[in-house]
Amino acid sequence: MDSALILQLRTLFFCFLSSSFLFASGCIERESSTPDPTSGVAPTDEQGITCRQDVDPERELIIRALPVVEDPLRTIWRGDLADPRDGAWAWGRLISDLSGDRDPAEVMRRWLELWKKPETINGSSTGARPDVERMIRAWPKLDDGRFDLERSPFRLLAIVFRVDLRRRNSKATGEGRLIFGLTGESDSDPSAEALPFTAILEYNLPTSDDGPRDARDWARDVHALGAIPIDDPHYNEALQSLTDRFTRRNLAPDAPNGSALAQLRTNERELFVGEVGSEDDDWQLRQFELDKETGLFVAASIADTPDARFDGSPELGEFLQENANRIREGDHQVPLTFRGLPFRGASIFASEPRWTSPGSDPELSADFALFTCNGCHRTATDANFTHVAPRKPGEISKLSSFLTGIEVRDRARGTVRSFDELALRARDLAGLACGP
Repeated sequence: MDSALILQLRTLFFCFLSSSFLFASGCIERESSTPDPTSGVAPTDEQGITCRQDVDPERELIIRALPVVEDPLRTIWRGDLADPRDGAWAWGRLISDLSGDRDPAEVMRRWLELWKKPETINGSSTGARPDVERMIRAWPKLDDGRFDLERSPFRLLAIVFRVDLRRRNSKATGEGRLIFGLTGESDSDPSAEALPFTAILEYNLPTSDDGPRDARDWARDVHALGAIPIDDPHYNEALQSLTDRFTRRNLAPDAPNGSALAQLRTNERELFVGEVGSEDDDWQLRQFELDKETGLFVAASIADTPDARFDGSPELGEFLQENANRIREGDHQVPLTFRGLPFRGASIFASEPRWTSPGSDPELSADFALFTCNGCHRTATDANFTHVAPRKPGEISKLSSFLTGIEVRDRARGTVRSFDELALRARDLAGLACGP
């Protein structure tokens, strides 16, 4: 990390003008309790410098601009590990860095093979997605038959900062994410089509023993990006100075492969084989983590989402009642087990379930559904299962209306709910960056 550049960013942070609030990317999170920055009162830092309030999501929080996602230096990897700019945001370079001493081509191949047959996780099955064989065959190969990571078929869609994912009273500071879409050929081929498959590399933002201060510092560093024009070459330099702090190898010595990667999540319907319109002809969400022993990806249970069989069950109703206050505050977590039963799911399809339970408060079950993977990505928000859509070359990925603002009629509960996730996260970022 270039400490001088970070210092410049923090200086810029206190210099740009205020106006309105936006934000973007990913699933719903905890609503901020920070002061409303639109109140007209401009907070100050420790030195009494006024903290300006403008949050530009396109430069600070969900960065989709073509000068970034099609940067010819940073999004194409030529295999030069000595040059930190070479492929800094390319799938192959990122996989190489998170693989540590393991062969990254083998790490990739073994990851894809997890789809070939059902995986049992916490007592439930992921199901098989056998068309992954086609994806394996299509991956560009080296002369020895190994995957050529310099020609990985994943296209960068967005770089995302999620300081809002920090948890109160903990040392967590949030996540940095890079979102990719699968292409029909090597991403270096400008004609490669966009396929219905997204993959998100989700990294923990580094923290020290002072979690709240770390979160504030991250917020200020991210907020400072808004002072630089997106088409200024210095913008990509500043952005990389931040992403390098969580993507580079050996940043987390106690974690698998020394990587700060928290998890890899996928949303896809590309690998389905079967009857069109059948139950499995749907977007499926899976989650993977690096194994401490092998350094390879393993399938993991999906966050905050029970197994589908609990939809409408007495157990779900009991969980809602026992955790009602935390669910309403958005501060609950779905445990691996509940009432002695494996509870958290192995994977989930987009369209079902809706997470209702007989006798439960409809608003409470709606709040719960919003935090589940499929609820956030479709059933509770009317999103098309991707909040950042796959794109063709030269196009900017579209955002879901859940992020940009929508009213959704919940037919199962007879209610109308309004979503404007961008505004919530903008308020959170400004409150954290400009707070004490």
